[in-house]
Amino acid sequence: MDDQHVLLIAGSVRWTLPRRQPAEAFEVNRDMKARFGVVCTVRRVVHFPWSSTVEGAYVIDHRSGSLSSLPADARWVHVDEIDRFATDADCRVIRECLHQTDTKRLAWEHPQWFDEVVRWSTDELTRQKIVLHGPGLQMSHRAWSAIVRFSTSEGYVYFKATSPAFSHEPRITFLLNRWFPENIPTVIAIDDTRHWMLLRDFRTADRQRRSSRERGNRLTDALTRYAEIQLDMTRRGDQMQHLGCPDRRPHILPNLLRDLLHSGGNGTLPTEDLHTLLRYVDRGFAEACATIADAGLPSTLVNSDFWMGNISFDAEEILFYDWAESILANPLHSLVTFFQALDVSPSQNGAAREAARTYLSVWSEYGSPDQLWSWYEIAQPLGVACRALSWQQTLDHTPPRAQAKYATAVDINLGRLLQFAK
Repeated sequence: MDDQHVLLIAGSVRWTLPRRQPAEAFEVNRDMKARFGVVCTVRRVVHFPWSSTVEGAYVIDHRSGSLSSLPADARWVHVDEIDRFATDADCRVIRECLHQTDTKRLAWEHPQWFDEVVRWSTDELTRQKIVLHGPGLQMSHRAWSAIVRFSTSEGYVYFKATSPAFSHEPRITFLLNRWFPENIPTVIAIDDTRHWMLLRDFRTADRQRRSSRERGNRLTDALTRYAEIQLDMTRRGDQMQHLGCPDRRPHILPNLLRDLLHSGGNGTLPTEDLHTLLRYVDRGFAEACATIADAGLPSTLVNSDFWMGNISFDAEEILFYDWAESILANPLHSLVTFFQALDVSPSQNGAAREAARTYLSVWSEYGSPDQLWSWYEIAQPLGVACRALSWQQTLDHTPPRAQAKYATAVDINLGRLLQFAK
């Protein structure tokens, strides 16, 4: 549906909204073209926590294709006429989409946003003497970012916009590419005011095939190189804060976590668990933070969303991308996030333990292998807390109607802290 018309298909008695499983924007757009001959982009994704049958609806911008040229079992209906055609349940869905009055909207939810992205990207590519081939393809539309892919004379180029929660990502990525060009995707252009950037393609089909086959063998190499970058970044802490990276150093984490718990998180944790965690903040958690702060490991750049999905590598290269959740923190948080995403424990898995020890060996000037391992184990609740804080940062900049899908993300991570509080 768009602002004026709703796409309906014939049902047994009345007309209904087309159904599909939740999907990325490019899949929705592809299906609309294949099924109905309509070229569109997703403007908004509206979620319905009150419904047990409909998770959400896609509000689209119709870009080309005749409104009258549809299959026999489909039709566009003006919004003033939906009661004549649609089921009662679908009428409620449609009205909610049309009548939402949120003043807080994501930038990419505005009608002219996509056209402005194409204009800016075309201008920036032209400056680089890169020729655009065809229209942009909307790839994703999420609460924290939107991605558009362009086909050009030099291969694919990716546009990315980030929410205000991660406004520092274009600046950080641009500088990291200058400092570590062999390990960070190439940035063509950034618009710092709008939190936009253009990146050269780095996930070719050949790279994808190799990375799928070689990920296990390259894990240790990737962790080692990541640690080397972090070690180099220890001398740029002041610059990172100036660029807007949130401060998550050990000495301030207790206050940040305490404030989050006092706010109630997402409201899904039992009151007893909240009280348990509040007591833990002032005791075990504060002690762990103090131990890590006193250990002497310097604070550095930490991607609090560091996992295998944000690493691309083949036989020659290792690339780290998606730096939206960059923070200034203790480097040991990196291992906590990484192995939590893999759902493995280095303490119980030999390969993971070897990879973790290799990462820690890069920091050998600050402690012996046993000391570093001990600090890593002590730092685990700090890494979990940073994930909870990162999710809260995301939700703080997400329209209320879009928060339902991620409503438990903060509390899930707070819940993981309970294992350390007992």
